[in-house]
Amino acid sequence: MSKPERKRPEATSVRRKLEAKPEEIHTGTKAAADSHEATPPAAKAAEKKPVTFSADVQLMNRARAAVLLSQSHPNGYRSLAAFIVAAMEDKLSVVADEFNDGDPIEPLTGTFRSGRPFHS
Repeated sequence: MSKPERKRPEATSVRRKLEAKPEEIHTGTKAAADSHEATPPAAKAAEKKPVTFSADVQLMNRARAAVLLSQSHPNGYRSLAAFIVAAMEDKLSVVADEFNDGDPIEPLTGTFRSGRPFHS
């Protein structure tokens, strides 16, 4: 006796459109939920973006060593990212003083210029 022929279901019946069904999740009291909703956008934590760049191997090894050296101290750096962010903030302050009359440097809103660097 032969096996019955297998039929494949129609493509329309197999593929369903997936839809997100967001749900409100409250992990605290109603007062905590209300205070969370009232938080203005400016008070929220800064938006973060992963960054990839190339750097001299010895420089990065020294930076890692500095993080390990400072971790056990109260004002030490807890991660390489924290160390790099602090270094960038320090350098931005120096550049603002030297090239921007001490005014803070405003964030770039457009795209970064590519191509050959400017020469003086």
